[in-house]
Amino acid sequence: MEQFTNRSAIAMWICAPTLLLVMVVGTFFLVSNGMPDKNPALIAGMMGLLWLVVLWFTYLAASTGITYVQVERGSSVSVVRRYPHKTVRRTLARDQVRQAEVVEVRDSESGDVFIARVKVADGDEFNLASTNSRESCEEACSRFNAALFGSSTRRATR
Repeated sequence: MEQFTNRSAIAMWICAPTLLLVMVVGTFFLVSNGMPDKNPALIAGMMGLLWLVVLWFTYLAASTGITYVQVERGSSVSVVRRYPHKTVRRTLARDQVRQAEVVEVRDSESGDVFIARVKVADGDEFNLASTNSRESCEEACSRFNAALFGSSTRRATR
């Protein structure tokens, strides 16, 4: 039995409530001390835009889960996704799952990000690993594919 855990969502789960707290405190001080006399409409517009960005990020964080994958050698895959507000469990037969692939995502700020991704026949997908190390993702794909299919890794670029 092979097990995989992708905990990349934890950073977002920490940042989102922190940003919300900063926005609540900042809005409280702005409202309680009164709007500045210079360009109050501009400041209100900027605060509204910041609130939209923080709420969008919070939504994104809440919809990104920690993924636990357990592979029963040659037969099935159990996927558990834990979100801050729910847990989703799926058990997939071998024929419902495609081989894991390394997907390269280009990020202008932090460079290339490599994802060990598994696609499901119904269009769903889950990530075994997400890192800036291609070798780490290739190793995760190889372990997954060997455990479920007895074969090695294929690569993809997105």
